[in-house]
Amino acid sequence: MPNIDQGRCLILGPGSVYHLPFGCYSAEETKMLAGHQDTDEGFGLVELIIAMFLLALITIALIPALYNGIIYSSQQATTATATRELNALVETARQTHQCGASGAPSGSLSAVSSSQTFRDGANQKFTTSGTFDCTTAPARLTLVATDVDGKQIVTINALVYLQ
Repeated sequence: MPNIDQGRCLILGPGSVYHLPFGCYSAEETKMLAGHQDTDEGFGLVELIIAMFLLALITIALIPALYNGIIYSSQQATTATATRELNALVETARQTHQCGASGAPSGSLSAVSSSQTFRDGANQKFTTSGTFDCTTAPARLTLVATDVDGKQIVTINALVYLQ
């Protein structure tokens, strides 16, 4: 215990003495009473660099998955648009009920199966074409959507009743 002079605390050289409600203690004793230890707590520079390295490593590992997801999503959008356009052509042919030849109405099987070009939401171009057979009842219609490289995206087979 430090020297106490009639209820007042004294300064005892380089280590200060503090007056607390329950007595007078040196700086070291005050830290021990408060539960403090002289340790370096918190993040140091080394810990910060290691955390940044681990975060960068995880990010690099996730980049291929994100890239593949974007590419797959774009391909699926083109497939969905091509399917929607081919279904619209089939419905147009079903409403006309005509096989068609040269000079046939725009919704006839010959007009629907002719080559047409569309674009999807990502501005990817694809072409539709098809074949039809009016010798049987109902008529058979096959439509194919291909991309600019000639790769088949979607094929639809449909039956169309003629008048």
